Amino acid sequence: MSLADKMMTSRARSFRSVSEPTGYEHGSMQMGKRGHLALKVDDEECLQEVRQRLVKAGASDGTITDFGAVRIVTFKDPDGVEGEVARWTDNKRVLGFEERKRELWSG
Repeated sequence: MSLADKMMTSRARSFRSVSEPTGYEHGSMQMGKRGHLALKVDDEECLQEVRQRLVKAGASDGTITDFGAVRIVTFKDPDGVEGEVARWTDNKRVLGFEERKRELWSG
């Protein structure tokens, strides 16, 4: 028996020894419709360009939410999937929801 076969046999034994249900037994690992998409941009200029394009496409109201360490603009695609475009800043502190700042789109 090869080393790979021995390893597979050992792994198979360890998987069989799980006595508690894991939640993965009935296909729960299959992906359904995704409800959220997050994208990262490298700088403020790119965030502003994406923001403008999202507003022009009718996918966003253009509001930027500033959480200190990260600034995001949210959008919704034609299929209803919600998403955000994020720019990480040099600020190390992430603001809480009550502290966040909002920058409304002024066009």
